Amino acid sequence: MKKKKQKIREALLEGVMEIVLAMILFAIGFLVCLGVSSVFSVDITELDFDWFVLIGIIFLAVIIAVISFVKRSCKSKDKHHMKLQSAPFEKIKSGEKTIELRLFDEKRQKIKPGDRIVFTNTTTGETLTKRVVKLHRFESFVQLYEVLPLLQCGYTAEDIDTAHPSDMEVYYSAEEQEKYGVVGIELHRD
Repeated sequence: MKKKKQKIREALLEGVMEIVLAMILFAIGFLVCLGVSSVFSVDITELDFDWFVLIGIIFLAVIIAVISFVKRSCKSKDKHHMKLQSAPFEKIKSGEKTIELRLFDEKRQKIKPGDRIVFTNTTTGETLTKRVVKLHRFESFVQLYEVLPLLQCGYTAEDIDTAHPSDMEVYYSAEEQEKYGVVGIELHRD
């Protein structure tokens, strides 16, 4: 329910921003017309209706193009949402854990470096946003565990000696790993 309300708020805010931007652009366009008419000594009241329609269409096209450009350039990189239990959430929050291990399923295949991930603590509901630095893709957690620094993946000095790829089978079956592969999502420490 909270996500739905948040999406509605974001959509309303985006709509208001578009309206405000359109009004600003229209005002600028009107001032430009007044300036052009005074430079060329044209009395705007003497222009016939067809010219006003043409000028209106041009302004509308410019407004739409500028709004589209601003939306694309101001829009932050894609955001992705993931849930975490309290312990890994706190490790990411503290900067101790900088690599999140996941199945490279359809959801994770959409993630690109520079994107943001909003992590939600499943116990408290607290959220934390981190930027993706790099994706480390592997066929299985066996390969991943051989290459990536496990201390950055959430293990501690106390449990690093017992770290084993089968630890991840609690979350993802061997069949899922074989089907999709796996990924270590490296996060910016922020």
